[in-house]
Amino acid sequence: MDEPKYYPEDNSRVYLRGFFPEGKSFDKGKVHYLIDGTQDLIASGEQSGCLTDVFLQKHKEFRFTHLLSQLRFKVSGDKDAIEKGWKLVNLYVERTQSEVTLSLADRGLIFSGEKGTMEVPVEPTLLAEIWTDLPGRVLVQPGVRIFLTAVIADSGGRKTRLEFLPVTL
Repeated sequence: MDEPKYYPEDNSRVYLRGFFPEGKSFDKGKVHYLIDGTQDLIASGEQSGCLTDVFLQKHKEFRFTHLLSQLRFKVSGDKDAIEKGWKLVNLYVERTQSEVTLSLADRGLIFSGEKGTMEVPVEPTLLAEIWTDLPGRVLVQPGVRIFLTAVIADSGGRKTRLEFLPVTL
């Protein structure tokens, strides 16, 4: 059985770049994804190595960069909300695009497709005077204007939709 070969015998360079997750397709240095707000996209810069300049050196470590923006939420209510027993029951991020192409050459993202809605996983949360962290999070396209839709219910179960709430990052 032959020993595995890790580098070309002529000492020519091998170039590597990392990314995760795998993606739905790959073509000409571009990885295509369909994101749903639950997964992040990460990529590293390029490293090169050869027989006399191996990848195991400290300065050749792969450093991955997060490419999406993570949104986490806190909620609170005023006296009126507390008196009415309002609770947050649903939360949505509006105007997001879910078709993404990652260019491995520069780690750039190109978003396409129709702008849609991503649901933030939340438990029904009673609004109180103090800020309450919501357990859900969502990962979205960075640097674009997005909005929230919040659905609140009063103590009698009557729901109200609060739409086009601006998100300031």
